[in-house]
Amino acid sequence: MVGVQPPGAEISVSAGNLIMDRSLIGAFHGAGRPRVDFQWLVALYMDGRLKLDELITRYRPLDEINEAFDDMNRGMTAWTVLTFS
Repeated sequence: MVGVQPPGAEISVSAGNLIMDRSLIGAFHGAGRPRVDFQWLVALYMDGRLKLDELITRYRPLDEINEAFDDMNRGMTAWTVLTFS
């Protein structure tokens, strides 16, 4: 499973899938180290080596949040930034 599972979700794994040094690992917010990794990511962005701006599909004011969710659910946008204006 990838993503956020609904409450009470269960998975089953065949024991054979865990041989050969395979693991089943749960993670909450990944395995990042915010104090180290966030500074590194900001530096990459500031140097122009992490292209985040190109991922933004659309900007919308906060009062259009419902439309932003509709766009997302219909697959019309990848990343909408809500603005507080």
